[in-house]
Amino acid sequence: MSNVLIYFFAFDKITDMETLTIKNLTIKYFYGAMAISDLSLTADKGEILAVTGDTESGKTSLLKCIAGLVPVGSGKIFIDGKNVTESKCKERNVCLVYEDGCFFENRSVEYNIAYPMKIRKIDKSLLEEKVISACEAVGFPREKLRCKAKKLSGEERFLLSLARAYNRDADVYLFDDPLKNVKGREEYFAVLKDFMQKKADSGAVIYATSSGKECRELNGKCVLLNYGICLQDGDINEIISKPRSVGTIRKFLPEATIIEGKITTDNESIVFKGNGIEKALNEDKLMSDIFIGKECLGYSDGQNLFLYDVRSERIIYVSNSVR
Repeated sequence: MSNVLIYFFAFDKITDMETLTIKNLTIKYFYGAMAISDLSLTADKGEILAVTGDTESGKTSLLKCIAGLVPVGSGKIFIDGKNVTESKCKERNVCLVYEDGCFFENRSVEYNIAYPMKIRKIDKSLLEEKVISACEAVGFPREKLRCKAKKLSGEERFLLSLARAYNRDADVYLFDDPLKNVKGREEYFAVLKDFMQKKADSGAVIYATSSGKECRELNGKCVLLNYGICLQDGDINEIISKPRSVGTIRKFLPEATIIEGKITTDNESIVFKGNGIEKALNEDKLMSDIFIGKECLGYSDGQNLFLYDVRSERIIYVSNSVR
């Protein structure tokens, strides 16, 4: 009996931590191309999960699907243990901060901040106070409350997007690269990072960005996408220490040198030669003998040698002690 009780206690604890769970998610564009392919991930309350990749990697489609704005092709989405795969947008307690703001452009800043609270039927007597507190919290100039959204600068639009999300109490917060059109991105990223960390106290936070540097600064979990396919995911420091693809190196270690070389046989041993490097390989660690005699790409962090298939750019070999 005691073993059964312990089992159920552990199950409840795990479920409570995993605010967002995605299982084998596939999303297709309306014209048939794949936006996300068989993606699984979890995002827990109290953490910021970074989702990164270049243009058309699937970041925006993923966030919109979580919010209920894009239909699921296959797979499941759970929020706080509840299956919301088929739930409408309004039935999910999700806050999405759009890349372009998605404002009412001909309406005032005040209207844009107040509108989400109005549709949630917040007491009208509290609206003005909440609008002002939101502006003060994110540093948006109060003197521009009457200004139309379309007249704001890129930096002001970014602060407005945060102010609009400030009073939102959600289970999941989604940020779709709201810094894309901001000058002085590094300065404003510090503001965004602080805002996301505060929101993480009440729900899971997912931040979509094209910047590998920002992922490293967040120093948490990360998912790297390439045309909808997950190249690598996990703790950012583990990803960097064991890059499973050339794409991982390009995104997070842009200063690294990619070595062009070839795996050959030399006196019955297997050797990698390229760019002045000659390294005997352990045949047992090579993914397959079919790579012997083939061109490949290499990367060394000073201690480990990583080799990648030229076509797929996926890892085929890793060894220790390059020096």
